[in-house]
Amino acid sequence: MMIILRLILKKDKKILLITRSPTNKIWASHWHCVTRNIEAGESLKEAIIREAAEEVGLKLKGLALENTVFCIEKDYCFPMKKFYALELFFVSDLGDHQEPTNLEPSKQDSLGWFDPYKLPEPMIPGVAFGIKSYFNNQRYVEFRNV
Repeated sequence: MMIILRLILKKDKKILLITRSPTNKIWASHWHCVTRNIEAGESLKEAIIREAAEEVGLKLKGLALENTVFCIEKDYCFPMKKFYALELFFVSDLGDHQEPTNLEPSKQDSLGWFDPYKLPEPMIPGVAFGIKSYFNNQRYVEFRNV
């Protein structure tokens, strides 16, 4: 089972979302949020803070773990298998007059601010589910897409 860190970054009642590059092998051209797997020696917060800096050039403050999603999905690469993940959604408000910038154009095409109740399409299903759950005050949810 994988542990995947995700960031819901809020500003002016909107959230930051990113589109994956059309050349990505997994979820090409789909919207999602800043995302990170944990690397050896990192804490959860260190990993997502570093990823926000690397992906969109932001220095986070006031970060909190707000939502947990247990996912069971079809494996994107091996459709006959199941993919299991624990997705941890951290939340932060963007302040200090920072503006996100696409620092990884080979991995992501664009970024934008969206109403969390009107998410763009196509979007990675588990990410959309986690965002909706957070804004519906559900702190632990299970997502099955098999």
